[in-house]
Amino acid sequence: MKRNTRKILLLALLIVAGTTSALFAQKSGKEITECVNRYWQFSLRGGYDFSPTEDMARYLNTKGGFNIGFGLDHYWKWFGLGADLDYINNNTNVTLTDSERQSGRYAGWDWIESTSPLNRLFIGIGPSFRLPTSCCPKFTAELNTRAGITRIAGSNAELSAIQRGIATPVGMYTFQEYDVPSSFALKGQLRLTYFFNKVFGLSAGAYYLHNFNINHSDNVTPQLAAHLTTNAGTLTRKNDLASFGVFGGFTFRICAERKVFLPPVPAPKATVSEYTVKGRITDIETNAPVRAAVVTLKNNTDNTESSYNVNNNGEYTVKMHKDKAYTLSANAKEYLPSEAKIFGRNQYDPAKTPTVSNNITLKKEPKKPAPTEYTVMGKVLSDDTDEPVSGAIISVENNTNGTQHNVVANRNGEYTVALKAYEKYTLNASHKGYLPSESKVFEKNQYDPEKNPTVEHDMYLTKVKVNEAIRLNNVHYDLNKATIRPDARPELDRLVKYLKDNPTIRVEMSSHTDSRGSAAYNQRLSKQRADAVKAYLVQNGIEASRIISVGYGETKLLNKCKDGVQCSDEEHQVNRRTEMKVISAN
Repeated sequence: MKRNTRKILLLALLIVAGTTSALFAQKSGKEITECVNRYWQFSLRGGYDFSPTEDMARYLNTKGGFNIGFGLDHYWKWFGLGADLDYINNNTNVTLTDSERQSGRYAGWDWIESTSPLNRLFIGIGPSFRLPTSCCPKFTAELNTRAGITRIAGSNAELSAIQRGIATPVGMYTFQEYDVPSSFALKGQLRLTYFFNKVFGLSAGAYYLHNFNINHSDNVTPQLAAHLTTNAGTLTRKNDLASFGVFGGFTFRICAERKVFLPPVPAPKATVSEYTVKGRITDIETNAPVRAAVVTLKNNTDNTESSYNVNNNGEYTVKMHKDKAYTLSANAKEYLPSEAKIFGRNQYDPAKTPTVSNNITLKKEPKKPAPTEYTVMGKVLSDDTDEPVSGAIISVENNTNGTQHNVVANRNGEYTVALKAYEKYTLNASHKGYLPSESKVFEKNQYDPEKNPTVEHDMYLTKVKVNEAIRLNNVHYDLNKATIRPDARPELDRLVKYLKDNPTIRVEMSSHTDSRGSAAYNQRLSKQRADAVKAYLVQNGIEASRIISVGYGETKLLNKCKDGVQCSDEEHQVNRRTEMKVISAN
């Protein structure tokens, strides 16, 4: 018993080992997907059906109509079997013309016509043929042949006439409605299909459908027979019913595929005409591998060039032919290129020296000093027209070391100034006939030259005209006081510069209040404030004889906010102002 058990276990182990080795043998090969030349095909279509066979009835005509259908095919190379399901709808009408109806004794009668469409439902199977015969082609042309049955219904028609004023109609013509449960039919179809991919395509084509031995009957009443001079009575006949049509639609395809295992291809043996050059690229100072290095190998004989990336250890391997000359070098970001190493023709014999070692060291690029300056550029413009002020003087004051220099704007009003990032500067612009611009302060370390190498700043000058008042911005006072506040000094300093640059002019400094408070108080307060501005200008080097200080109180309001008018604080603020007016230019 024990021996039998051992034999069974040994046999099982051999089977498992054999199966495992077979699986590994298969996996060692390459698996590919192969197209099998057979597939399923489904189609949805719709189109137009032209009129079936005419003259089947004496006075009934069938018109064209729509068709819809579904098809299923399975192909083996060029041959296939398929099935079709089609529904066709054709309208009908009685063929008697108006002139035939409105003649003789029936002139002036009303004719009543009632018809129903002819409906056909076909189902059939049969062989299909296609070109080209390749596996799942992009474009196909098909011939589909089908034999089957057709359900035919409809096409009922009734025609009667009624004399006006008489309620009873007179029957004229009837066509008995089709009711054929199944009629033998043959169908032929040509179809062209373009596939956008393996699955989906658009198709177009034409078909011919023929139904055999269809019974039908119509009846001409004696009244119509007498009217048209024809035979009366019921006529029953058996005819074939046929039509053709065109269609377009969608086609879906399921291509058969199978997986094939290719046997492993043995690696080609290295030829004795080649030798291998390998090495390691390191930093000359730290001896660490340069992982971002790229090795460039130039074939001097064929005048070609190849590049190779090193691995994580900085190692590379290249092949060289003994009969050709090469130049090998290495480079990396933030490193200087290495010296080129030349390998001459027949320098090494691959049979004796299959591998050559060539280590390379790279030296870091010297670091560039960080930029310390940034550039301020912009335009000097007139604030009322936005036109450039050519020849404007830009004052560049270094607040850190106390130096100052000027830059002149070009004909387009453009200027450029280089500033040191670690120093503080004040910039303003001036021009004869203009009030200087507001000063712009560039603080120490405000901008990083690496991140902001260029800073844009436009400056605006106010055109000064004789006897035209200019409002001074940011000159404000505390409530009921006439003391110059610190925040007003930059604006007044701008005025000081203008007066020093234009020493021959005389100005009027005026102060205005809003309408709140008494007129006398406002007059007195505005005069005190105008005097305070004059005092500031005199303290900063302007002769008192060049300045007239006037307080206008509430006499020159700029808006509607006079006494008794309700206004907001913002509207009153418009009237509280300090103005400068040139009264003499000589």
